[in-house]
Amino acid sequence: MAAAHLEEIVQEGATCSICLDFFTEPVTTGCGHNFCHPCISKYVADPSANFSCPQCKRTSDQATLRTNVQLGTMADRLKRLSLQRGPEGGQFRCQKHDERLKVFCRDDQRAICVVCSLSREHSSHTAVPVEEAAQEFKRTLQSWQRFLDKELDELKVFTSNQRKKAARMEDSIKSQRQRIVGVFEELQQFLKEEQRLHLTRLEKEHNEILKRIRGSVTQQEGQMSYLKNLIADVEGTIQQRDLELIQDVKSVLTRCENVNVQKPESDTSQQEAKIYQLLEQRVDLKKLVMEYMEWKDARRFAGISEVVQTAC
Repeated sequence: MAAAHLEEIVQEGATCSICLDFFTEPVTTGCGHNFCHPCISKYVADPSANFSCPQCKRTSDQATLRTNVQLGTMADRLKRLSLQRGPEGGQFRCQKHDERLKVFCRDDQRAICVVCSLSREHSSHTAVPVEEAAQEFKRTLQSWQRFLDKELDELKVFTSNQRKKAARMEDSIKSQRQRIVGVFEELQQFLKEEQRLHLTRLEKEHNEILKRIRGSVTQQEGQMSYLKNLIADVEGTIQQRDLELIQDVKSVLTRCENVNVQKPESDTSQQEAKIYQLLEQRVDLKKLVMEYMEWKDARRFAGISEVVQTAC
């Protein structure tokens, strides 16, 4: 019994957990488990992708698979030994009865020998041949594999579409960012030009109004000086003696009668109101936007005309 148990341990160590047979060209994964190279190749659908270890489920890279020459040699020797001992030598055996495990107990979900299947412990259990149970499990696993492959393919398609969508969104955002920057640069250029025009117009109006006011003030000051001199002459004549007054009065009266004070062309209050109106003038935003659109169209037309002239 001890020898059979030892043989079972040795055989288990030389058996692939995928095909349940002795190793053929065994390879070792990054997590330390061993499998037949053909078995692990069939298990992994994509040769370039990582895979989950069939035993511990840890992620491994196919590039890290290492050929286990020593284990392959031992498996080959055990296989030849089992063939020399007969068909039963290379199979798992019952530790209790030293019989081949030919029956699978569905209730306990494990392989048992024929003697165990007839015992009281398993008399009420459902049992089928190991080969039949293995085929059923293979069909179930293959079904799950197809389902998982489909899920993986759908995820790959979804991920690819999301990446493409993200790339398109990035291009769209970049284009929109450039367009916004371009629009505001044009708008800034337009506003600077409008600012210059408004300030120039204001300065021009201001200078013209000041010129008129100063001209009017100069004219009034001249008339005031003439009137002051005339008033002084009138007062001097009044102070003269009678004969002197009578002699000089005609000249003074003539000058008084010829006085013609020139009034300003417009009232100074109107001029002041115009100045304040210019200072307090606010820019009409709606009108400014319309002017900007016309300015932009004019620039575009000018650019097209320049291209046409260059081509000609």
